[in-house]
Amino acid sequence: MALIPYSDIAPTQDSPKDPSLTVPLTIRVENAYANGDAFTHVLDIDISPPTPTTCLTDWALDTLIEFTGEGPQYASVEAIYEVAVLSAPAEYHHLVGLTVTAEG
Repeated sequence: MALIPYSDIAPTQDSPKDPSLTVPLTIRVENAYANGDAFTHVLDIDISPPTPTTCLTDWALDTLIEFTGEGPQYASVEAIYEVAVLSAPAEYHHLVGLTVTAEG
């Protein structure tokens, strides 16, 4: 039996197994409040990417929705929040177009 060197299987900075890996994304955030106020922002972020086995919707709801909201002055106002991925590096191009919506 041949042994595989640890360096061949150890996570690297470029490996999705590396929990410190982040990828740059451009996202559009839309916040629409029940009082009629609405805001749209385009943000450049660095974020941990989903793993190959992660449900993309769950990942987006867990990681991207946190970029929504307009601050404490709207904390008690019902809203619909939407985040869409506008651009991603080539190896994460499958994220482009991913859109999630939440209410709160």
